[in-house]
Amino acid sequence: MFFAQFILMDLFICGIAVPRLVSFHKYITITVDYPGFPQKQGDDVATMTTRRRRRRRRRRRRRRRRRRRRRRRRRRSRRRGGGGGGGGGGGGGEEEEEEEEEEEQQQQQQQQQQQQQQTTTTTTFLILPILAYDT
Repeated sequence: MFFAQFILMDLFICGIAVPRLVSFHKYITITVDYPGFPQKQGDDVATMTTRRRRRRRRRRRRRRRRRRRRRRRRRRSRRRGGGGGGGGGGGGGEEEEEEEEEEEQQQQQQQQQQQQQQTTTTTTFLILPILAYDT
């Protein structure tokens, strides 16, 4: 009985505890190799990931701006098209439709942002352990 316990403990220590400790230690002190690696100061994985995130955020902002511009153009053209012919009553109806469309677009944007955030977090969590075990 004692022997079985010993084997189980051994397996636990070798299989779970030690690798976790090692990988955790490497999470903190891990450095990324790149051309001219020794000259520059060592980059932590944390800094690398934050840089990537920042880049992505910038890209997102740019995309958002572009989308907004496109939308504005479309709306203006619609208003001009409908305003001349329909008069007062027609204009009101069109505005309501536009508001609904705006809400839909905002919801879509939020969903897309959430998806992007999820993907970034999952990728970072997938990449970090792999890097930790490689080094």
